[in-house]
Amino acid sequence: MIPSVGEIGDRPQRGDLPAGVTKLVMDIYARHLGRRPTDGRSYASDELVMCVLRDTLSPAEKSQLVEGHASSVHEARLRVQGAMREELVAGVERLTGRKVVDLITAHDLDPGSAFETFVFDARELFFLNGFLEDPVPLGEAEPQSA
Repeated sequence: MIPSVGEIGDRPQRGDLPAGVTKLVMDIYARHLGRRPTDGRSYASDELVMCVLRDTLSPAEKSQLVEGHASSVHEARLRVQGAMREELVAGVERLTGRKVVDLITAHDLDPGSAFETFVFDARELFFLNGFLEDPVPLGEAEPQSA
């Protein structure tokens, strides 16, 4: 069960959150791609968490790139990303206790870097800071006029 906003669960302490996200993302990459990226680092703010991974390509993918098959490596990465998406989002939601409304993924095949950016529901910040009584579920908010 995913903790609700503000609920204490098995989340890391605030200073440990980036390390927890990095471990989570690297473990998921290892399970789905057969190898762990050699380096990773995450950065957290109130609005998002970004995980930067280095050396993510397998030896086979590197060989395909040398042979000029970058498009096939890119297409395969997109398929794997689709398979990992739900697990990545659920894991970050569990670690942070926040609702992820978007996951933006980018892969740079040369030098083999990947970027996983988790964007949080901004309305939760208004709730946590006392500006809203209760966060309105996505899609149910009334448009506000100026």
